[in-house]
Amino acid sequence: MGLASGRLAAVLVPTREMLRPRAVLADLVGHLTLRFPPAAQGYNLLQRLAYLFVVAVALPVMIVSGLAMSPAVHAAAPWTGDLFGGRQSARSAHFLGALALALFFLVHMAMLLLHQPLRRLRLMTFGPGKDRS
Repeated sequence: MGLASGRLAAVLVPTREMLRPRAVLADLVGHLTLRFPPAAQGYNLLQRLAYLFVVAVALPVMIVSGLAMSPAVHAAAPWTGDLFGGRQSARSAHFLGALALALFFLVHMAMLLLHQPLRRLRLMTFGPGKDRS
């Protein structure tokens, strides 16, 4: 639904201003020094790139490589294995996709714990309308 409505692209694709060298540097320095912009400003550049990578690269690779590894799918559609150069390559791609998702999760949790964890959990659970802090 987010893809069809354009909301996904509006939220995840970086704007021109975000891609300017000065803005990229400021975002990197902000993350490295653990100074983050207010949540009301939406996702910053690094967040958008991370989510875009997960949604547009890692998850599709996981799904397609998982199908390519399946003996039943491979028997019915042998070309699925050819997408990766064989079933072993599909396993490698699947493993790398799983590694990317695990790293994304770990960094996500670390950032949550470093930056107002109780407030962030409340926002994720109840939404911005219920935030009283």
